[in-house]
Amino acid sequence: MAEIAIPLNSLRFNEGQKFWNLNFYRVDSESAERSTWAPIQRNFSLYNLASSRVAEWEQPTKRSGKNLSFIPFVSGNYDQNFAEGLEANTGMSAGFDVKYGITPGLNLDLTVNPDFSQVEVDQQVTNLDRFEIFFPERRQFFLENADLFSDYGLRDTRPFFSRRIGVSRDENTGQNIQSRIPLGLRLSGKVNDNLRVGVLSMQVADNQTAQLPSYNYSMISLQQKVFSRSNISAFLVNKQTFEDPKEYSDSLYNEWDRTFGFDYNLASADNKITGKFFYHQNINQVKVDSAFATGMEFLYSVPEWEFNMRAQMVGANYAPK
Repeated sequence: MAEIAIPLNSLRFNEGQKFWNLNFYRVDSESAERSTWAPIQRNFSLYNLASSRVAEWEQPTKRSGKNLSFIPFVSGNYDQNFAEGLEANTGMSAGFDVKYGITPGLNLDLTVNPDFSQVEVDQQVTNLDRFEIFFPERRQFFLENADLFSDYGLRDTRPFFSRRIGVSRDENTGQNIQSRIPLGLRLSGKVNDNLRVGVLSMQVADNQTAQLPSYNYSMISLQQKVFSRSNISAFLVNKQTFEDPKEYSDSLYNEWDRTFGFDYNLASADNKITGKFFYHQNINQVKVDSAFATGMEFLYSVPEWEFNMRAQMVGANYAPK
């Protein structure tokens, strides 16, 4: 028996609901024991959404007001090299984040001049190959409904990676540098029981020192539920600068770069069969050939057997931004 206090005002749900699908799990590390309220087969994870029980409330659910958060910030800096007798450098910055629950399933995020100083530091790793490291997204602005933007393709063929926003590459030195984000907007969540939508637009400022133009990162994502737990998703990613091409080197930077495609995510009602089929196409003003990625993944899992198959093909010029 357990007694749990749930801060319902931090959750989004419809009023007048009497039944919720729930599950609880407990991990006893000392005895390596895992306990769940709803039975889950050994071959599934503890947070498997196909396994849950119905909990009945004594009273229908009631909402506790509008779900609105306003988070302002002010920061300042001061640095001076006393050894060389240089003058001090000072600076100040301010901005805010707004999170508003339009409906219980649809959320609006707005950020103005964010600094993300409260974000947890990445774990340091050593990269021994020629491929870049994909650190997980930790910035709060990008986390809610992140799967609508980040789960397309397979691990090696993601068409959109939000950690690139705010980090630019200086082509003169080959180094990554920080780019200021003056404004960002994000709409994500469920429109109804079967349709989810994600809209993202972020403006990144230019960098005169590195001769980097300002860019706008935008993405539209639609996910339609089919059958019991499967869905079909389609997306469009657009990275574009609105500056005059004479102001920067068009041999190093594209004026625009777009990637579009669709995914079919398969999941049976009992979760024994899962998989994915996808096709993505990348285009820009250069109009190169072989700028596509396609693949599939299939998994059949029961307590006695597991069958996994994965294949993908990536064109020689597939390079989404």
